[in-house]
Amino acid sequence: MGGTRLSRKGGMPSPRRRPRDTFLLMRKKFWKILGVSTAILATLLLLFVVAFVFNPFEGSLGDMREMVPRNIDYFARKTDMREDFSEFPRPEFWEDLSGSRGWRTLRQRRSYAEIVDSPGGIGAALEQLEDAARQVGDTGLVGLLDDFLGTEVIIAGRLVPPSLQSSKFCLYTRISLSARFVWGLVQWSSVQEEMRSQGLNLTAREDGSLELDLGGQSLFIARYLDCLLVSNSQEILDESLTLADSSLGGSEGFGGSADYRDGVQARIRQWEKNTAVEMANAVELYARPDQLLPMLPSLENWPDPRHPSDWNQRVLASFLNFSGWRFLTGSLIFEPESLTVLGNVDLNRNEHTAFQSEFFKADAQERSKWLDEFLAMVPGDEACAAAALRMPAGEFLAEMHDAMEPDLKTILDESLRKSGKYENTRDLIDKLRPSLLDRTGFVFYPTREETDLQVNEPSPAPLIAWVFWIREGAREPIREFYDFLQENYTNLGFTSAHNLPVGELQGGDMARAYANPNITGTGAVSILIYGDFFVVSNSDYLIRYMIKARANGTSLLTNPDYVTFEKELESRVNGFLFVDGARMGRVIDDYLSFLEGGLDEPDPSWLQSTMAQYEGQVFRSKYREHQSIQRIPPALKEQFGEDVYQAQRAAWGSARQGFMAADRESLMKAKGLCSLFSSAYIQLNLNPQGMSFTSRFMMDYR
Repeated sequence: MGGTRLSRKGGMPSPRRRPRDTFLLMRKKFWKILGVSTAILATLLLLFVVAFVFNPFEGSLGDMREMVPRNIDYFARKTDMREDFSEFPRPEFWEDLSGSRGWRTLRQRRSYAEIVDSPGGIGAALEQLEDAARQVGDTGLVGLLDDFLGTEVIIAGRLVPPSLQSSKFCLYTRISLSARFVWGLVQWSSVQEEMRSQGLNLTAREDGSLELDLGGQSLFIARYLDCLLVSNSQEILDESLTLADSSLGGSEGFGGSADYRDGVQARIRQWEKNTAVEMANAVELYARPDQLLPMLPSLENWPDPRHPSDWNQRVLASFLNFSGWRFLTGSLIFEPESLTVLGNVDLNRNEHTAFQSEFFKADAQERSKWLDEFLAMVPGDEACAAAALRMPAGEFLAEMHDAMEPDLKTILDESLRKSGKYENTRDLIDKLRPSLLDRTGFVFYPTREETDLQVNEPSPAPLIAWVFWIREGAREPIREFYDFLQENYTNLGFTSAHNLPVGELQGGDMARAYANPNITGTGAVSILIYGDFFVVSNSDYLIRYMIKARANGTSLLTNPDYVTFEKELESRVNGFLFVDGARMGRVIDDYLSFLEGGLDEPDPSWLQSTMAQYEGQVFRSKYREHQSIQRIPPALKEQFGEDVYQAQRAAWGSARQGFMAADRESLMKAKGLCSLFSSAYIQLNLNPQGMSFTSRFMMDYR
């Protein structure tokens, strides 16, 4: 009876609860109470965060590009930056690049030190970024890359004369929940006071943005949903926030502009399709060259069509006219072993010369109908570069003639006039013009000693061949010119001539070489008529080797790098350029060796640049009685010129080292750049309103 007890209502007795059952029941109640309490505390904490810090449920901005005003002068965008850096701000490829021989060469250049190592250079900026990343990470709350820069970053702005330093910018970046939490904390006045005590002069503004005083300049900082904006222009910041508020109503921002859609997005999508890459790792770019170039005087006037001593620059000016570049859009696409550049240029046709207007009217054509047959003559195992352009060949020859030195033009004109066949050089060009199709090719080859002609002095200049296409049924003027040279070469100043032993020639075609030590570089000119091609070269060896490459199937078409590039070329193109980095480096080495040997004779460009200085000196010392240089009697003009030259020659001994040092610096910089890639190509397409180009560099990290 003592072990049980009856219920008050009678019935079966209830068992006594054991201690273990009581413990389990109490533990269950504890966890229930703890769970409810935690939920209540979390809800209260969330309500506190929502009320006093930020709302984690406020959502994300749909398209950050729509915050960027359309009337900007430059724009750059990069997504998924977390994948590009192992340690911010040094990208993944930095270790390979910095260890390459090309980069080591560039590091030794003076221009590198000015750009990277100077107090305001890139190196200092990278150190500041590293310090900022370290300081942000030390807070334990957020990381600069993971929470601020890793998802999407845009920088855009307006250029303000007179210099880049005075320009306006705005940085747009998507930030994480942690970063938004920190932003909410920074809104507290107590936090701002603490930051000011640490030297950060941060002030809250009425519109909710912050102003950071950097000592004479202010940065304005604002947040819109998951987008943080940092700008040195209150105007751009306000425009961006206004666009963000209205982004649901339409595409008024830069992301909806035709320049961006067609010049950036469409080009990247097409590249992805051509290369079968799922998503390009691209930096998107936009700029206004017509606004930028006035701030870069070295580029604004380059190339100079009236340069007193640089013929190459005068010729290049026939094609390039930066003053007519209105909008530049494109992207840089990074891959483990290559860098691709996509670009579009919108041109101001009112700035075109007559030749440029015709040049940009040239139609693109199927590569198989013009480019491939040219590349089949380019030696694939030795050529350092090859280029082909669809352009008016006759007009191009006229531009080359106009860029010649006046004295050389006079000599050529007089020689042709004495022959009785042509009135002058322009008359010769006019007679050849109808025979030439609108396309021209160029082959560049490292200099060699294998030549059948004797040249007085060795030269580091590369071997060059100009290739012209002959119009069907219009071969006669070309043949007449070939025969004319054969009959009159001594009257034209050539010292010797001979037929080239090109065994592969068929069908009555012909090749002949002429020597003249006064010709710059090799001292020779070689002429080839081969099928539909008319070739002019400074090397008989190169012409023979081009024919062998075509006959033996060893042309550029079989080069492994070209085979890789060919897969992504468009079917119709206006122009193409191929460069082999290592072979171009050989050409530069030849020039460096030539410099090391010294320049006993004054350099022609130095003579030209110092002419006025020494004319003044000679006049003051020997011809002062004639009152001015213009009043020197004609009988003394020749002697005056000789005296000026002798004065320059006497001064050249001391000036030579400085002149050689400047040349060596430029050549070493070019060598470093060539060493960074094994090969590269550029594809060009033209239209009267602009041009588009694609370029790819196969990087060499050895």
